[in-house]
Amino acid sequence: MEVQTQEKNRAALECVKEFLREMNIEAKVEEGVIGDSVAFLIRTDDAALLIGEDGHNLFALNHLLKKVIERKVS
Repeated sequence: MEVQTQEKNRAALECVKEFLREMNIEAKVEEGVIGDSVAFLIRTDDAALLIGEDGHNLFALNHLLKKVIERKVS
């Protein structure tokens, strides 16, 4: 079961990287854990663009990536 979870996490990480590449954003993406959830840390010089005013872009990016990952990984 853990191997399957690791494979899904790896696939999700690749989805995040591909999504950012398609947006022409140079970034380093790392997998991490917050509590019992997997999280991805994105390091980029374009952080302000990704975050947006009052975090609106970040919220939208999070929503879109969740949907893309759900479809690709499930």
